[in-house]
Amino acid sequence: MVSNHISSIVPKVMGGIFYEDPCFLLRPAPETDQTVIQAKTALFTFQLKAMRFEEEVERGLEQMSLLGTGIWKWGYTEYTKTVKKYKRYAPKAHVPDGLTTAPIDTPDSDDFEIEFLEKKVSHPWLKFCDIRTVLVDPGLRVGDIRNAPWVVYRDYASYNDLNRLRGQEGYQIPDEAILRNIFERAIGADPDNITMTIPEGMMGYLQHAFLRARKTSADPNRTPIELLEYWDAEKVIVVLHVNGHNVLIRNEQNPYGKVPFYSANWRNIPDNFYGQGLGMLIGSEQIVEQGVTNLALDLLAYCLQPVALRKKGMNALTQNTRWEQGGIIDVDEDVEKAFKFLQMPAPPSEAFQFIQQSQSSG
Repeated sequence: MVSNHISSIVPKVMGGIFYEDPCFLLRPAPETDQTVIQAKTALFTFQLKAMRFEEEVERGLEQMSLLGTGIWKWGYTEYTKTVKKYKRYAPKAHVPDGLTTAPIDTPDSDDFEIEFLEKKVSHPWLKFCDIRTVLVDPGLRVGDIRNAPWVVYRDYASYNDLNRLRGQEGYQIPDEAILRNIFERAIGADPDNITMTIPEGMMGYLQHAFLRARKTSADPNRTPIELLEYWDAEKVIVVLHVNGHNVLIRNEQNPYGKVPFYSANWRNIPDNFYGQGLGMLIGSEQIVEQGVTNLALDLLAYCLQPVALRKKGMNALTQNTRWEQGGIIDVDEDVEKAFKFLQMPAPPSEAFQFIQQSQSSG
C-alpha cells in the first residue's frame, strides 16, 4: 500500500514542479532588457541540467514521501579536468570550381590527432542527502534546516576524492605519501562478504547495497574513509576519521555565510525538525490490510483443501490417509453415510469490505 501511494504521488509532484522546459519563468524588471532575461534563462537551464537537478530533486522527494523528510546539500565548485580535442592533421584542400573554391577532403584532412587539454570548470551543484548522513542540531524545532544553528554532514571519501581536493582553496590535504599510507592502513571490511537482510515474516531475501563504510574493492585507494563536515553560519570544519584518529583537512570561514542545506517535510510535526511520511501515516493501514488478507486467505485455503470425515469401522485405516487426486478410500458402510467433507466457513464478505475501507482510509 505504501509503495503504491508513493509510486502514484511522487510522479504527480514531479510533474507539478517540472511541468515544462525550462522549469522556471523569469520576468524582467521595469528597466531590464528582455535579451538579458533570455540569456539568464538559457544559462540557468544549462546549469540545472548539468547538475542533474531534476534527478536529485526526485530522489529527495521519494525519501521525503516515505520517511517524512528530504534533505539536499548545495554548493559551488571549481576544478580542472582533462578533455580530449580532435585536431585534423591538415585542412581540407581548396580546388577552384569556376567562380568559387570548393573544399575537398584529402587523406591528411581525414586523419586526425588527439590533444589533451586542461579545462577549468566552475558550476553550482545540488545533491540529495540520505537523512541518516545529516546530523542536525537536535534543538531545531522547525522543519527547515536553514534555521539550524549547525549541521554535520557525514560522508565517505576515497583516495581519488581527497586527491582532487588538493590545491583547492581552504583544504589542507596531507602529502601524497602520507595520504597513501593512511589508505593502506585503513581498516576495511572484507569485500567478498555478502550480507542480506531477511524481512520478518517474508520468505526470500531483500538485497541491499553495502554500507558506505564497507570496502567494496580490493584496491586500497578505494577504501572508504569517514569524512565529517561541520557547518554553521560562520565557519566550516572538515576532518577525516581514520582508525580512531581525526585528521583536520579544512578549517576556515564559511564561504556561503549560511548552512548549505535545503530540507522539506511531507507533514510537519510541532516542535520537531523531522516530519511524518507515508510510512508513518498509512503504515498502520497497510498492516491491517495485510493481516485481514492473510486470515481470509487461510479460510480460503481450507475451502480449497477441505478436511474429510469417515465413519470408523472394523477395517478402517488406523492413520490419516493423504488426500490425492484419483485416490480411493475404502469404507465399511454406505459411502453417503460413512464419508463426507467437513463443511468449512467461507471467508466473510465483511473481511473484504474492511480491506477496501482500509485502502480508502490510506
